Amino acid sequence: MNILDAFQKQIFILPKNNIQEEFPVFLKKIYEVFLDTISKVDEGSIKEKIEANYIKLQQFCDNIIKSANTYYLGLPAKAFFEFEEGMKLIDEFLFPPKGGKVAREMHEPYYRARIGANFQFKRTGMFHMPFEKREYVTTQRFSIPGLPCLYLSNSVYGCWEELGRPDINKMQVSRLKLENYRINILNLSLSPEYLNRHLKILTSEDFLRGEKTSKETLDEQDFLTLNYIMRWPLIAACSIKVDETARTFKPEYIFPQFLLQWVSHNKEVDGIKYFSVRTNPSSEHDHSLFANYAFPVKEIKSKGLCEHLTNSFSITEPVSWEMLSIANPDIVLFNEEKFKNAGLKLGFDTIGAFLELIEGKETIYWRTIFGKIEIELAEMKSEIISSPL
Repeated sequence: MNILDAFQKQIFILPKNNIQEEFPVFLKKIYEVFLDTISKVDEGSIKEKIEANYIKLQQFCDNIIKSANTYYLGLPAKAFFEFEEGMKLIDEFLFPPKGGKVAREMHEPYYRARIGANFQFKRTGMFHMPFEKREYVTTQRFSIPGLPCLYLSNSVYGCWEELGRPDINKMQVSRLKLENYRINILNLSLSPEYLNRHLKILTSEDFLRGEKTSKETLDEQDFLTLNYIMRWPLIAACSIKVDETARTFKPEYIFPQFLLQWVSHNKEVDGIKYFSVRTNPSSEHDHSLFANYAFPVKEIKSKGLCEHLTNSFSITEPVSWEMLSIANPDIVLFNEEKFKNAGLKLGFDTIGAFLELIEGKETIYWRTIFGKIEIELAEMKSEIISSPL
């Protein structure tokens, strides 16, 4: 079996749903199937690289399971220590030397949304929860109670889904631009669909006519593939859906919150990129297309905003569909010139993407309200918040 055949197996489809089993047991079963599938890859040069790292991969899975069991014993501090020990095992695969898209995503637009009617948020109000209001930070998938965090999406649609599909007229959105290119973002948004698309590009005739030799192409394929395999257990542990949202204890949040805690104390990492478990991009179900980000604060103050984050991002004034429609009723029409200009300026990853908001009916993303809001935001100036609250 080659690696592309392996990626087609059911085990690689994320997010997972756990309805009946105790969480550590459920996680153990996932890893058993995953390791068994990977061990059966017997074609291509990636086979040797998997074999060379298989024991380390197995140990990492064991550490995650051990951490889950320890947490269930009522020892969260010890469980986090075991999680940290596991992260050390795959450290070289989280931010590999030549990184690229495996490790970092720094050039795409970012969006932040809040619900607000009958008033206009200021740019500072569109940033993270200020330190003096940290008691309002609740537990969520990538949210630790009391820890302010800047949450972003790479699309307005992703913001809308994460806010629980609010009235689009009442949702105010700002676009953010990364100004600090030293920021490291751990990418957990990779998917088999993304890998398949990228590997097909690497092996296409047009690509091979370029300067890269076949060996360099093969090395890059193996590099992308191995880094995805080694971090897959972490991606899976952070991508389990919560079906009963009314539950006080949500074990599905254990490892996303552990990872956020790990990032908040790690000077080498600033944020996490992860795919949403709520979006429905199309019938292809490539969740890596619509992603979210979590940037925990890197300092603790009694008041205001984290200066590391305010200096790292510029942000536009927020807009809402309601106000855009009032200002320009023709906004409902698709403006091809605006679309092209926005694409050139921001380099949209969602060009050609489809949404399936109505089952069985796909819609071109850029003809939706979400796409049109992004096109309008592309024309607005973003500025760094120079004077935090």
